[in-house]
Amino acid sequence: MSINFHSEKNKSSYVNRGAHSTWKQELLPLLSAHQPNHVVDLGCGGGIYTRALAAMGVPKVTGVDFSNVMLEAATRHSDSYPTVGYQLGTATSTGLKDQGANMVLARALLHHIDTLKPVFQEVERILDQDGLFLIQTRTTDDCFLKGTNNHVRGHFFDCFPALMGVEKKRRHSVEEICTALNESGWMLEKNWTFWETRARHSSKEVLLNDIRLRKGRSILHELSDSQIQELMTHMQRNITTEGAIEEKDRWTLLVAKKKGTPLH
Repeated sequence: MSINFHSEKNKSSYVNRGAHSTWKQELLPLLSAHQPNHVVDLGCGGGIYTRALAAMGVPKVTGVDFSNVMLEAATRHSDSYPTVGYQLGTATSTGLKDQGANMVLARALLHHIDTLKPVFQEVERILDQDGLFLIQTRTTDDCFLKGTNNHVRGHFFDCFPALMGVEKKRRHSVEEICTALNESGWMLEKNWTFWETRARHSSKEVLLNDIRLRKGRSILHELSDSQIQELMTHMQRNITTEGAIEEKDRWTLLVAKKKGTPLH
């Protein structure tokens, strides 16, 4: 069963952690070079990266999400961020004004979207001519790396190869993304992969409790409770670190500009 982002029981799944410095290091050069005064965090969930952008000095950040439940949690955790606001909307109908933003971040969004072109057209509408579109996503190449002490996600597919089929259906390749960008008025400026530290768990037991709760990992909602227990046993056996665990995910980051905008 897929995750229900509108359920109260999932309210805290995407709110109770901060963006790691490994993510900030990738975004900082882009923020420094373009100096955006309004960034939209599209599919913001609990606002983890919305707040991070504000903390990095962006004068105005708007998080957009289709779930009132997620936005309630995001708003509650953003009291100390006066430059952050939230908007109920979808990826194809944000409710934001034309050309009112200088940068849009779509992090961990595309695998929830079947057809990319309408999303990219909406981003084209809300960004000004010189605006930057940042897409942070995981391709199957990113996801299917073997499980290690740090690449925790790989153990999901080592234990349940059938999950690879689920992942393949929802993950868009770089080629698919680039085709949809081109058809929606965008040109790709550059793309690369990087490792982002997701969390630092004080022990293996803390990590396994996160797995039990399916915390922040939508793919685990495809597993039954008994399968989650089987996965925990598999990870207990195959993760050999006995102390703190720094959990990392590999991501693909694509940077696009509107056609007609000079490339850097």
